[in-house]
Amino acid sequence: MSVSQMFQDFLGNIKINNEEQITIRYQEITKALNQIFRNTESRTDNYLKVGCYGRWTAIKGISDLDMLYIMPASK
Repeated sequence: MSVSQMFQDFLGNIKINNEEQITIRYQEITKALNQIFRNTESRTDNYLKVGCYGRWTAIKGISDLDMLYIMPASK
C-alpha cells in the first residue's frame, strides 16, 4: 500500500459522518434565537459557524458546535 493510499484511508477514517445532524442542530438553535430576538422562524439567518466545523477542520467525534449569533442592533 502506497503512502498516498494510506493517507487517503486515514482521511476517510477521521471524516465527519453526521453532517445532517450537525446542520439540524445549528438550525434548531438559530430558529429559537430568531424567534426570541427577531420574531421570525428563520433557521438560517443571523448566525455564523465558527470553530473547527466552521473552518472545515473538524474530525469525526466532534463534541460541540461553535456559532455566533448576530444580535439585533436594538438589543
